[in-house]
Amino acid sequence: AAGEFAELLAALFTADGAYIHRRSPGAEPEVSRGRAELDAHYVARPDSVGVATPMIHNSLISLSGDEATHLCSIELRLWHDGASMLASGFYADRLRRDGGHWKFVVREVSFFHWGAPDKD
Repeated sequence: AAGEFAELLAALFTADGAYIHRRSPGAEPEVSRGRAELDAHYVARPDSVGVATPMIHNSLISLSGDEATHLCSIELRLWHDGASMLASGFYADRLRRDGGHWKFVVREVSFFHWGAPDKD
């Protein structure tokens, strides 16, 4: 089931699409570009499915014909090294209508906070 979910995630991108991940401000991004790299990023790591739960907030979408941009906040809750962690950031996306479906041309996530929740 995890492998099927990962294949569905990779299929959300255009064939020339890119996933760009910045773990912190100013950090070098990790980039997966094109079908082979996107498949490797999502499909080759099915054990990562369910480890993190992203919560998306405040979506702003702008449409222009078969192109669109999307900006939203992300709060990521995850379990890492036996501890609960929180991360905050945003997605800046470019989308294109491809075969009647909206797909990511670029999905760029940038995080500005990583840490353990307060224990109080």
